[in-house]
Amino acid sequence: MLGKGTVSVILVVLVALSLNMSFLFQVSARVTTKPDKPLVIVIVNSSIYYAIGSSLDQYRENVESTGFSVNIVSTDQMVPATPQGIRSFLQQAMTQDLVGVVLVGNIPTAWFKISDKSFPTDMYYRDLDGVWVDSDGDGVYDKHSGDTSPEIWVGRLKCPTTTGSEATLLNNYFTKNDRFRRGLRVLPWWRALAYIDDDGVDYAEEVRSSLSQVCSDVTLVTNTTQTTATDYENQLSDRFGYEWLYLMCHGDFDYQVFMINGSLNGGTVYPREYESIDPRVMFYIMFGCSGARFTEQDYLAGAEIFADTYGLISIGCTDTMYSFSLRRFFAALSEGKTVGTALQEWFLQEDGLQDQNLDNSSFQFVFYGLTICGDPTLEPCGHRKVALHDISISDVLYDITNADGGSTVHIRLFVQNSGDFNETFCVSIKMDYYTLADSKVYLQSKSVRIVDLFVQEPYRVTAVNHSKTTVSAVLSSIPEEFNLADNARSLILENVVVAPPTVFFDASRWEWLVITFAIFLLIPYSVFKALASERLFLSKYWVKLREVLAKNRR
Repeated sequence: MLGKGTVSVILVVLVALSLNMSFLFQVSARVTTKPDKPLVIVIVNSSIYYAIGSSLDQYRENVESTGFSVNIVSTDQMVPATPQGIRSFLQQAMTQDLVGVVLVGNIPTAWFKISDKSFPTDMYYRDLDGVWVDSDGDGVYDKHSGDTSPEIWVGRLKCPTTTGSEATLLNNYFTKNDRFRRGLRVLPWWRALAYIDDDGVDYAEEVRSSLSQVCSDVTLVTNTTQTTATDYENQLSDRFGYEWLYLMCHGDFDYQVFMINGSLNGGTVYPREYESIDPRVMFYIMFGCSGARFTEQDYLAGAEIFADTYGLISIGCTDTMYSFSLRRFFAALSEGKTVGTALQEWFLQEDGLQDQNLDNSSFQFVFYGLTICGDPTLEPCGHRKVALHDISISDVLYDITNADGGSTVHIRLFVQNSGDFNETFCVSIKMDYYTLADSKVYLQSKSVRIVDLFVQEPYRVTAVNHSKTTVSAVLSSIPEEFNLADNARSLILENVVVAPPTVFFDASRWEWLVITFAIFLLIPYSVFKALASERLFLSKYWVKLREVLAKNRR
């Protein structure tokens, strides 16, 4: 028989083994069991990780609220932080139901070569079970075989390095993203612009039918004499805006050029135009060469998605771009799917994806170069409750009263707040750069108010038969304004002339500012410099003058 001591020892050992085995089973379960939700990994360059930490936390909350689980990691957690190391990390995450990855900041990229032409490719991260070969050892992959279909989607948030602080741009992007998701930053979701330059007109109907799946109002511009850089910039400045902009033209990573009569003399648009115009556009499709080449400093897609107020996604190519149908992509979006999932379906459902198409160099450039710049977890057609800021001028009337001291123009404005917020704004009457009259207005949501303004002294109002004076009634824009197009109304005043007051100095005019600057600063400074340069010469005369005065006193 076993003694009590022996029995006690055996019991302790058995309990310990039981606890240890339980621990082992728990660890095994955590490693092999898939999460309840599909996984999105966000990889952030460690140099900016902490500077955008609060934005990343908000982004995680936003994405998880739409049915994903999110894992945010920095590059210093990966060894090595190379394309191969990142791909290995993603391959391990496939057991956790990985569906996509968002690359934030300057994340290493793989390069692929087609016919001695090298370009960055995110297909290296999308396809996690294919075989990638660098046969000549130059650091650029030139062969891709096996199962070449992508398993996950990839999105890039890479800032243009010539435009402001990287952390500032990223924080602003995530703010735009958050406000769009919460329905606080809204553009007319039914509107799209298809701007097709000369070489793309044969695809115009394909573009229109593709966009029609997500937008009911598609503006199609194809006139070969109209499609110029100037006209395109005017379209970008549309005060109502578009949910989608689909552009087909020639160019490179840092410019878009337009054709007239078969020659590239229709003008050029640069990234700085997008930055200055800040187009009222949420989503871009760019059929132009290298527009999404994120490895370059000032690339076009970066200028579009990092504009101040709008711009969330731009899809383009990192090298040569060829025309192809995106109808399957827009069909998936119309079903409420994310941009990443929709583009993934396009990749997977293209006819002959793994057969004849991969032997076609034109398709290969698109297959390997197509890139999502922005957040692929967004659902452009997803149902979300929107809250609008929307003020407008519904009508303008005027009358003229005459008195001994002169005439007065009485302008009556009917101002409407169709939005969901109470608003405070300014109502003005303008003529050229003069403000003839203005008033601050508070207007409750879903209400209308009459605002009376008077054009009188110091402006001179004179009755003159057959004359016409054009003035504008203008509402100041407010943050998140849904439609700026109805914030101004032109008004023609018949038989009256309005003249500004006669003054010698008008500080509102820049010409006077230049003159004032010259008089009070430049001229005295120039005189001082002239005198200083002649100080030795002048001192001789001063000495002689003193001698003459001394003699006279004797």
